[in-house]
Amino acid sequence: TAENWHGKVRFEQKFSGRAYWFAQALYDRDDFADLEHRITLVGGVGAEILKRGYSTLKAEAGGGVTLEKRFGDDWTNDASAYIGVDYTYDHPSGRKFIADLDYLPNLNDYDLTRTVLLMRFDQPIGDQLSLSLALRLEYVENPPGDVESLDTLLTAGLRLKL
Repeated sequence: TAENWHGKVRFEQKFSGRAYWFAQALYDRDDFADLEHRITLVGGVGAEILKRGYSTLKAEAGGGVTLEKRFGDDWTNDASAYIGVDYTYDHPSGRKFIADLDYLPNLNDYDLTRTVLLMRFDQPIGDQLSLSLALRLEYVENPPGDVESLDTLLTAGLRLKL
């Protein structure tokens, strides 16, 4: 919606059999939570801890920084840690299910620590195009003002694979 925007850009590079390093940038805008912009930059290491058939389970840890601007306030920046567990079911037909659990403790202001669960299902409708259905739950430890701690977002859209 016009009130909620979420984005993620990610890069991974293997450096041994199952181990890899990663860098990612997350963007959030949530008018209902009085959040004009939040940019979280994190990097770290991860490992495939289970790979069986079409399923993969990964665990990751790292750190970075969160830049945040609330409506009417100046930009703030805080050090962040990152712990993630990611499950992917990737069928050769192109159907895909993803469940990502991310824990992002804010090291300077623990009240803004976030836990995010994203579940997404993609169904191909062409060679490079899929119908994508997703549920995103974000829990903030103690948000400012009278903002709710749990934010729920259900989306339906198209995903283009480049």
